[in-house]
Amino acid sequence: MEQSARGNLPYANLHLLRETSFSKPGFIAFGSMRSYPLHQWPKIVCALRDRTLPLGETSVRTLFRMAAYQIGTLSHSKGNNDTSSFRSLVHRDAHHISTRSHAEINDTWHVQLREDSELAAELVKELQHWAARLQLKPRDHDSFLVIAEITAFAAQYVPLDLRLQLSEAATTWAEAITLKLAKKNCTPEEMLTLRARQCLFYGYAILAISAVGSCDDDAAGKLVTWIVLFNNSLVFGDDPAYSGILKNVRTSVQRAMSERISAVLRLVEKNAHLLTGAIDLIQEGTPMTLQWKRVTEGIQSTVCFEATAENGDLHTINILSGVFLLNGAPPGRLSQDIRNNPLFKRHFGDRDFEVTRRESNGQYVFRTMHAVDGHYFYEFSLREGVLVVRELRKDPQATNTFSQNLQLVDVGNNWFTDLPIRLQTMHSHWILAGQRVMVMRSIDVFNRSVQFIIHNGQCYSVTLADANCGPSDLLRHTSTMNRFIVVNSSPPSRLESVKAVMTKLEDEKYIHTLELKKTIFLDLPRLSIRFLMSDAPGAPIQSINYSGFKLANEQQLRLLPWFQHYLVLEPMRDTLDANLKLLVPNGKLLAQQDGIKVSISGCDSTSLPLHVFEWDPRREIFTSSTLTGRLQLAATLTASGSLLPEPLLHMTASEAAINTVRHCWIGRPLESSERNALENVLEHSWREPSLTILCTELLRQTELLRFLHEADERKASASTEATKATHDWRTIAVTELRSRMTSEHPDNRLRRWLSSSESSFAGTCSQPFRRWNAVTLAQNKQQNLPMKSTVIQDTVTGYENDLLQLIVEGSKGQPPVFPLEYRNTGSVFENEMIKDLRESWDLHNRAPSLRVRSDARVKSGQLASSVDANIKDLNQYIQNVVSGDLNRCPLLLMVNRAPTLSFGDLLQVAQVEEITDDHPLADLLPVMTLQTYLQFRQVVLTYLSLLVLRDRLHRIRDAFESKDFATQRTILLRELSTHHKWSVSEHPGWLVFEVEGRIQVRPEQYDVAHHLMKNPRAITQLNMGLGKTRVILPLLMIHFAGNSGVIPRVTILSALLREASEYLESHLTSSSLSIRIHQQPFCRDVKLSSKHVALIRQQLFAGPGRVCVVVAPEHRLSLELKLQELRFAQSSADVIKPLTDILTKMKFVDIFDESDELLSLRQQLVYAVGQREGLQDCTIRFTTMQALLRVVNDAKQGSDLFNVITECGKKSAPIVAGCYGTIRLNAFSNDSNPTAIRGRLRRAILEALAHDSEGDLDWLHLYLERLPSKSRESFIEYLIDDMASDVDFRDEINPSFWAYIYILRGCLAFGLLEHTLELRNRVNYGIAAKRPKKVAIPFRAADVAAQRSEFNHPDVVLLLTTLAYYQDGLERQEVLEALRMVLKTSSEPTRNFYYNRWIAPLRSELSREQFEMIQDVNTLDLSNPTQTDILFKFLRKSMTLIDFWLAKTVFAKEMSQYPKRIANNAWHLATSHYPVGFSGTNDNKHLLPLLVQAEDPVDNLRATNGLMLDCILRQTEFCDELQILDTNVEEPMWRKLARFARTGARFNALIDVGSLLAGSSNEAVARFLVGADKNPNDTDENFNKKFKGVYFFDATVHHTWMVLDTETRLVVPRSQSPIHEQDSFVLFDDARSRGSDMTMPADAIGLLTIGPSTTKDRLMQGAGRLRLLTARLQKLVIVSSDDVKAKIQSDLRKPHSGVKIRDVLQWVVGNSSKSNDRDLWMWSEQGKFYATSDGKPVDDDWRLEKLYALPTKHTTVAVAADGSFNSNSIQRQREQEVSTSQGHSRANVLQELGRRCAHYGAEVQIAVSKMANDECERELEMEEEEELEKEQEIPRQHAVVEKRWQYSTALTATSISDLATQCMSIKAAATSFIAQHHIAVLRWPHRLYCTVDFLRTVANNAPLDFLRVADVAILFNNGDVLMLSDKEADAILALVLSHRPNRPEQWRLVNVSHARTCHSDLPDDLAAAVEVLNGETVFLDDKRKAAVKALVDRGDKDTKSPVMDLVASRMRSDWSRSHLEAVYRSLELSRLIPGDRAAGPVGEVEE
Repeated sequence: MEQSARGNLPYANLHLLRETSFSKPGFIAFGSMRSYPLHQWPKIVCALRDRTLPLGETSVRTLFRMAAYQIGTLSHSKGNNDTSSFRSLVHRDAHHISTRSHAEINDTWHVQLREDSELAAELVKELQHWAARLQLKPRDHDSFLVIAEITAFAAQYVPLDLRLQLSEAATTWAEAITLKLAKKNCTPEEMLTLRARQCLFYGYAILAISAVGSCDDDAAGKLVTWIVLFNNSLVFGDDPAYSGILKNVRTSVQRAMSERISAVLRLVEKNAHLLTGAIDLIQEGTPMTLQWKRVTEGIQSTVCFEATAENGDLHTINILSGVFLLNGAPPGRLSQDIRNNPLFKRHFGDRDFEVTRRESNGQYVFRTMHAVDGHYFYEFSLREGVLVVRELRKDPQATNTFSQNLQLVDVGNNWFTDLPIRLQTMHSHWILAGQRVMVMRSIDVFNRSVQFIIHNGQCYSVTLADANCGPSDLLRHTSTMNRFIVVNSSPPSRLESVKAVMTKLEDEKYIHTLELKKTIFLDLPRLSIRFLMSDAPGAPIQSINYSGFKLANEQQLRLLPWFQHYLVLEPMRDTLDANLKLLVPNGKLLAQQDGIKVSISGCDSTSLPLHVFEWDPRREIFTSSTLTGRLQLAATLTASGSLLPEPLLHMTASEAAINTVRHCWIGRPLESSERNALENVLEHSWREPSLTILCTELLRQTELLRFLHEADERKASASTEATKATHDWRTIAVTELRSRMTSEHPDNRLRRWLSSSESSFAGTCSQPFRRWNAVTLAQNKQQNLPMKSTVIQDTVTGYENDLLQLIVEGSKGQPPVFPLEYRNTGSVFENEMIKDLRESWDLHNRAPSLRVRSDARVKSGQLASSVDANIKDLNQYIQNVVSGDLNRCPLLLMVNRAPTLSFGDLLQVAQVEEITDDHPLADLLPVMTLQTYLQFRQVVLTYLSLLVLRDRLHRIRDAFESKDFATQRTILLRELSTHHKWSVSEHPGWLVFEVEGRIQVRPEQYDVAHHLMKNPRAITQLNMGLGKTRVILPLLMIHFAGNSGVIPRVTILSALLREASEYLESHLTSSSLSIRIHQQPFCRDVKLSSKHVALIRQQLFAGPGRVCVVVAPEHRLSLELKLQELRFAQSSADVIKPLTDILTKMKFVDIFDESDELLSLRQQLVYAVGQREGLQDCTIRFTTMQALLRVVNDAKQGSDLFNVITECGKKSAPIVAGCYGTIRLNAFSNDSNPTAIRGRLRRAILEALAHDSEGDLDWLHLYLERLPSKSRESFIEYLIDDMASDVDFRDEINPSFWAYIYILRGCLAFGLLEHTLELRNRVNYGIAAKRPKKVAIPFRAADVAAQRSEFNHPDVVLLLTTLAYYQDGLERQEVLEALRMVLKTSSEPTRNFYYNRWIAPLRSELSREQFEMIQDVNTLDLSNPTQTDILFKFLRKSMTLIDFWLAKTVFAKEMSQYPKRIANNAWHLATSHYPVGFSGTNDNKHLLPLLVQAEDPVDNLRATNGLMLDCILRQTEFCDELQILDTNVEEPMWRKLARFARTGARFNALIDVGSLLAGSSNEAVARFLVGADKNPNDTDENFNKKFKGVYFFDATVHHTWMVLDTETRLVVPRSQSPIHEQDSFVLFDDARSRGSDMTMPADAIGLLTIGPSTTKDRLMQGAGRLRLLTARLQKLVIVSSDDVKAKIQSDLRKPHSGVKIRDVLQWVVGNSSKSNDRDLWMWSEQGKFYATSDGKPVDDDWRLEKLYALPTKHTTVAVAADGSFNSNSIQRQREQEVSTSQGHSRANVLQELGRRCAHYGAEVQIAVSKMANDECERELEMEEEEELEKEQEIPRQHAVVEKRWQYSTALTATSISDLATQCMSIKAAATSFIAQHHIAVLRWPHRLYCTVDFLRTVANNAPLDFLRVADVAILFNNGDVLMLSDKEADAILALVLSHRPNRPEQWRLVNVSHARTCHSDLPDDLAAAVEVLNGETVFLDDKRKAAVKALVDRGDKDTKSPVMDLVASRMRSDWSRSHLEAVYRSLELSRLIPGDRAAGPVGEVEE
């Protein structure tokens, strides 16, 4: 060939790489393999070694075959005239070689396999590697055929037999699939795919073992087994995706079996039992005694064998094809007739089975070939179209027998038709063969737990505890089971009558009647309600779900004549809170012939929601606790009412619906169920246009602010479009209402019209009202009431005074000793805190001891009678006044043209101070003047006051009548002492609140409310349980909502926001007060437009009624920061100006509930702004941190580091080697010198790190060894002491190591590591499950993530993210992701490095078999479930694997930073027109923003802390010793705690103040408590008997309190559950351990946890969940882990004494003071930021040098404050004076900050530095998915055409100069021909040359991307090496082969590419240079590495960059963790100290 470009085409066509699936090395290998013929085998070896080609691809398989089976040219032989002889240049197989005769065969093409021993050895080695690699890697099955074919072909030339190894690999794959098929979770499609793969693998095994060579008995036996398995898999593996390859493999298998059939037949005839074993593999239970004989046809023997079993089954097998027949039929799948049978589809679904046909009782049945779940066989048959299914359980004691025989029956075929329909349709029904027993199980056949059992015609309900028992065991327990009974007596019995009543609510077929010991139970399972009926005459029908209620005798309400779809419950005894209940199913109301019905959609198995409407006899309306329920009530009223007024309602039902809808207003978008209910109201609102308008307006208003609740604008738009659909209804209704308003006829505008404010938004502008008979009315105006009431307001006051007289002062004993003591080590904060507690204690103990007078019961009864009489008289008086009007026409009342007085009208009168003729109330009081009205209103106020008093008297009566009067004594004293300290005329809204809530404001509640109303900026304390949120907060909202010009804004902790909002909506919105609650859940994702801002403003001012805003602190801070961000971004003034007006000009009254927490310094929020950029030195940061954590984790017991850690905190070893143990440092320490012990800790960590340093920190040990003594100590001090300087050693540090030094200093000296180890995962930080970003974020409480926030400091993020994943572990897909990334790594040493680090610790954890299965990364297969199960179980918490995964996925993508930030904090929250607040605790009262002031107005409030101390001391049940959880049990802490809580059912509540439940969801804990988790036997029956349910808060889905029913195990929202909290166990998680209210029994015991940093306020808040603790009724048990006990003993210096409750109190007070000490400086810094900032962004500089380089100054807070808040800075602030919104001077703020810091911080040490605060939270913008970096486009090139030169000169050449072509050194070539000349900087050997054709693959000087890969070279005897192009190598090799045996001796051809994996004739320095040139990073041995080091070491010259460029351009190897990286690392270490130099390189080099 004269000239050719074939060898260069792969390089020139690299631009096509993107269109293929190849990597770059693969693309070049594919294109060059057959470019020239004589080097095909070397290139095959390279492809096998480098694994760059996907051998499974058809094109690659074809290429390999073409290369191996090369025929070459055929030419006529000139030697023989008689015979045409052809010279073949290829031997195709060994048979041709051995039988050559006339044909002369020339094997030139493959002579290398015999003559080139090095090539042959490499080929054998690579094929052996591949055979081993395939053993456990089914994912590489596509490569199998290529490897098998190449192996078989090469075996003709080299000694190689891998048949057994390859066949075992294939069968291993197939057996793994068998294990996976045994699991029943495979879909039919998955089973087809798996079977097809299994068939393929058995085919591979057959082909591998029968390829070449002889077939001995062992091989023949395997062929028998495999052909049977192959055919069986072929039958069941019908997957189209594999059909093509299976067809080819099947043909090959048939050919292979045909060639080996003789050997197989010989073996089977000798050992026929092989057939039995083979069949048993595909059919479990095959008889082992089968006697086989060969089948003959006449005298001709066949390849078939048969045998007959004892039961007559005929077994037949064809050993050539593997076909097996049972009774003449092959195995198969179930027929379509069976699978399509309704019974089969109902119970088995899409499941299919592999079955064989058998004979049973004269019938053919299909039995499963394998036991399902290892124990159960199933038989299927169709008999006359009826499907028969039997379940046979294997007898574990005998072979081929069954211990249980169940037959599935279809109850629809006239079976047990008298069974309840749910028992027929919701279960599978099984008859026990031979017995009259039926068991009912789940519809899913494979759920074998029994729900019901029928025996002797009786049906029993099986309890959950017995559900897993067998039928025989169940029959022994029937006496304790509920028995179904049939009600069909005549005449109708009482039971039948009751059941008929039940049919009003539920279809009769869904009503179950059961009996147990003569007690009847009526069960309505779809509605989840039950009733109990005793056999006693006249006994009530009791409700089991609604305790204290029974089925009412009267079941038809006159109120709803056309509606009967309900049940009525009435209380069993008359109590204040017990009222009539109406049970109504949820659903759409439909008008039918027999009345209005609720359309109940759903099938038999549906669980139907049930609404409970409770009758309020006072207000004379039905109420519901849920919005959906209220809307359903409105729909029921308007659909079923008439046009005439209902006597009970005093209005029509439709008019009542109008009021109900008014009370349904809500400040958030409606949920789907609420929206459906509202639309239901709309459909029936045709009678009243006002109702239609209100419904449409409610829908519109709730949608307006959807953009705040749903940042996804598409959802918001869709909802808005749906709202527009109601526009037509609204238009018609407005038209009709306008017509009514302008009518000449009188109309009932009070009931039927909209209010004036409603009219304004509805567009029905108020019209002049034409009052009927106006002249007459004007003539009869009354100046005074016609009669005078005998009951006046003073009467109420008199009654209250009489009640107060029933309390007398009792004798007091000796006051108890104050439990706390002053400590010498206490700070100013602690001493003042104890002083305040002492004063509070004394106030509490000085309070008089009160007792109830002995005649109080009689006296209170007499007062009650008198009050009742006065109420009756006053009620009659009011009725007479209203109805006695001479001008009111009875006819108008009858036809509803005039209003009838209702109780709701009286509540409105109480609130309206004056009326005019245009006011709707004027229709009710038409002749009253203003003076008369005021007189009448005073009467109404007196009447309402009497009602409140009567309620209180009823509570007093109930307390006296209580069975346990002693427990009610405190409650009684509280009720008797309550009285009105305020005027009802001044606060009528409060009175209405009392009346509707049936409460009375207690004096201390009024004191707090009044104090806050009169004192802006006041923050006060009130004890837990005294009604802060449920009484005082509503009082303040009512008061301020009534003041024009101000808007009350309530700030509530986000964890309590939903609960508090629902309460406020229920009591303020859904009431006569009509205060609308707006929520503003703002976050940064909200894209504000001018329209959005206008909507926010409109919601605050527009619309009817009064408004109050309820927000979480982060919502408000985020909105205010949004304004600053808009200003920074210079957004439109259309947005900025109105938003500024809202935030700064509106007068908000800010009320802080739980003010101590809301105004703490932790309430910070940061907006990161600017252009996002990567974190500098991110890799160095996190690798250093991970090394530090690894050192701490690996500290062995007894080591210095371990001892210091245990002094500072707690450390325990990991459960699994290689994982993270338990390490937590104490946040507070009472050590005499805490700085010293922390210094020891840092030094111990550093020493351990230096001793065990590896990887990127291996320099540390060397550096510490080589530094002079003085410099070394200075260096150590710099790393562990933030005050140290680098002056002494700065010049001795190599600049490349400063980043490591800085991050080490940050983690150690600056305490980042210690700080993060003090925090608790899933309490203070954690990974949020549903968050897109995977970094750790702040947690607001245990398992309550701040979803939209991040930690501000990037190094804190890195540390906490690593710690979070160490403790939580990775998910399965994340572990697999890490493994996939390692498997994709091209460098084998890199793969081995990472993988071996992961699994090395597991050697002691796994069995030998398990470890061998996963020990080699090259045999890893992620499709192997056995492997992946082991890997996930033991590696999910592997620290090294987590480090790798974090580096590659999380930190590489999510550690972006921003250059600027804007921030707000608690000081900005307190910035308000009128801030006030209250809390149950006041630990941080001195650290509140100075804009507010802690004040307690009266002594009883100042005694709050003393009262709580006393109660905790007295009421802690175990007050001598702190209860410690068992720490020896190896289970999670939350399970230990839950087990302790439920044992013996001692406790009523678990209050997790210490966050011991962290790591588990509340629902999981609740399920564990009732035994409903994975282990149903792990339960406590006493717990489930005592409690009906478990209350817990769901913070993830429903965001509300949920109830878990202990009997049904169903979970429903609290509002939908009939189970009361008094009958339940209550779970207060960490977030709910403050602020949540639950009513628990008076004798309840609470289990309260404490953690390592529990403070006094957290303890008291948690104890306050027991609302009657202060009444000395309820009790506490305090529990913790052992480390907390040890910490208490250590902190109190009582190491050997027990821990008493007094010690706990002393300890938590100390923790509180330490917390204040720690927070003091940050509080002052926040105050300074508030006073001096102007809202502009602040620069953030996160460079390591900026953060950690400079020394910090340790001083006291007082000294630091003196510098920060000195007179000069204050004066400068005065000169630029800017006052706060309250008018306070910010200069005065600075002055006060300095004063407090000086007072409290004189002894508080701090480190002043520029390091940013890590505690604040950062809210980011929603980040769009970034577009992946575009793949670099490779330019199109033109291949260079190589011209032929005189190759023959090579035969005689003795050196390079003798060749007839241009040659040059590689360094010269780099300079002349390669675009990147900088690679010439390397020390290239001067003996390494190349030809010009080697260099030139494409035209012109091309980049490194097109540089040829060195493959073949000439090695001259003088040591010169000349690299050749493919064309040159092929031509020279052809000359050499043609001159055999006279080959040249002065040189030889070498494959330089093989030198990478084996020793060759190439010297190491030259081999190293070639490998580096080829982009290799992994080298053969230490000599080769040394040669590489010599090559790249150029002293101070940078060779790393060009070498990395070379590696990157080749794309052949990974740099990370490679030998080449290690070489450079060693060079860096050798020059660790400037001026050092490594030893010079050895050998000759070219300079």
